[in-house]
Amino acid sequence: MPATEEQSTVKALLSDITDHCENIIANAKTCVQGDVEKFVSKDISKLFQLVGVYKNAFQRLKVNSKRELEEIVSHFFRCDEIREKFDYLLDSEQAWDDFLQEVDSQLVVSDTKPLVEGEPGPNDTSVVDARTGQTTTLEEFLGSGPLVLVLLRHFA
Repeated sequence: MPATEEQSTVKALLSDITDHCENIIANAKTCVQGDVEKFVSKDISKLFQLVGVYKNAFQRLKVNSKRELEEIVSHFFRCDEIREKFDYLLDSEQAWDDFLQEVDSQLVVSDTKPLVEGEPGPNDTSVVDARTGQTTTLEEFLGSGPLVLVLLRHFA
């Protein structure tokens, strides 16, 4: 792809990602105003439309990661318009993160105290073993040896 065509493609894709991100956040903010719990349980999947936008951009630019995207963009930083569009993209990604932080802070949290390193955890909590599909307690799942446990929060 000649530089001018690639430059035009980069500009268009940066604008496309930014526009979609801003529209998705604006729509999500409207949904959250009514009821955060309802948004998380029913409407949060709308946020993931942005994955398809990034996928399209990655495919068009033949990249596989955000870092590779940033490398391509950096080749055109001498172009003020691309630098500006990339800054807008970073701003919209920050707005995305801020929105999710705000939603998270509004969710009703149980009255349990936070875990402190070295103290026993909530061993009677039910969990599903992802390998077997069996429901068990943390105590049964963890066993007695040392362990690093990663808990992922999933909204769907």
